[in-house]
Amino acid sequence: RYKALTFNAYRTHELTESVAVFAGLGIGWGSASLPQLGFTGGCNCFAAASESGFSYLGRIGLEYRLQERHHAFVQFTSLHLPKLSSGASPGASYARKSVGIGAVGYRFLF
Repeated sequence: RYKALTFNAYRTHELTESVAVFAGLGIGWGSASLPQLGFTGGCNCFAAASESGFSYLGRIGLEYRLQERHHAFVQFTSLHLPKLSSGASPGASYARKSVGIGAVGYRFLF
């Protein structure tokens, strides 16, 4: 499970009158958590892990203008969350949790 709140800056470049590309960077606060895992029979072998702290993201995309205020887009985001560790042995530990997110969407400008 992960959550993030970031402030983002974007740069757009129009390739044609109706097609544009964009790229963005964001920084903020994020959290990541793993639930406690165990085997059947009541063994709680892997303790839960969670951490919050500095997070950042990068985003690239392509946008198509359907009409003046209607846009369709496709984008990819790479979100980097704080490292997390269960602090127990055996346990789970990640240097930094990364999540890739693909999206297709619609944007209305008002």
